[in-house]
Amino acid sequence: MKTRIFLIGVPIVALLAAGCTDQSRDEYSAAGHEAAQGIKTDVAVAARATKAAASAADNSLKGDGVDLHKMAKNADLAMVATKVKAELVATQNLDTSRLKVDTVGHTVELKGSVPDAHQKALADEKAKSAAGADYTVKDELAVQP
Repeated sequence: MKTRIFLIGVPIVALLAAGCTDQSRDEYSAAGHEAAQGIKTDVAVAARATKAAASAADNSLKGDGVDLHKMAKNADLAMVATKVKAELVATQNLDTSRLKVDTVGHTVELKGSVPDAHQKALADEKAKSAAGADYTVKDELAVQP
């Protein structure tokens, strides 16, 4: 929920900042960057809590027919996607308004479009960094000004 509100709010703030002075724009950018850092921290905490809960549930529900490993895997995939999205949103000089992140297996897929080739390369680099060594990044971004 926080992420959706934040992801909706960022383009609005960007539009408002377009008509502001350079100083105001820098202040908005810094505030957005600070909020994105908070999301990354929340994602890390949620990932640890999810793993701990899955482990505890696994121990208490063994033999009840519940596939907790599948549930934990799906939670991990969602956490990786959220972590990558937060990293991309926190990246300065990267327009994420038309960018989508999905995880399929151990692949992070970048879809949508960015305004130029530099932003495409930046998105790919940041996604690989955020996803970690266990995931590959499939860059399907189009360059559309």
